[in-house]
Amino acid sequence: MEAQLVSVGEASSKVHELRECLTSLTSDLYEYNSNDSFLNKCEHCSLGLETERKAHAEELRLINQACTLGNLALN
Repeated sequence: MEAQLVSVGEASSKVHELRECLTSLTSDLYEYNSNDSFLNKCEHCSLGLETERKAHAEELRLINQACTLGNLALN
């Protein structure tokens, strides 16, 4: 009988350990998902900024080209 009580106590202890492990894993998974979502938003923002940078670079190129052509016409 005493051996059974020890076994039940050990099983209860293991269940408690597993619950703590599950709680920790659940917390880690939530943090991972939050970080993944944040990184996806950052990547989307970065792509948008890169597209905008390219558009501005093209606008500046066209302005410089127009200025160069205007200077040539004045000479």
